[in-house]
Amino acid sequence: RANGVPLRVSGISPGLVDTEFFKVRAFGDEAAATAAKGQIRKCLEPADVARAVVWCLSAPPHMEVNDVVVRPTEQLI
Repeated sequence: RANGVPLRVSGISPGLVDTEFFKVRAFGDEAAATAAKGQIRKCLEPADVARAVVWCLSAPPHMEVNDVVVRPTEQLI
């Protein structure tokens, strides 16, 4: 910014997203991955996170979105 570069930085922190990460997080244990996802009825989908990214990118040039936290409605904080 000191050099006049119109830099904007946004941090997007998603909650439980239904991806293959559940299996990685459970060290390949399919039952553990299923149990983690089974705690709530509906996880976020990758498209939900993508919409948050697009929203940040579509903000007007004079606006910087610093932090976005997106969680499924049933996920505990």
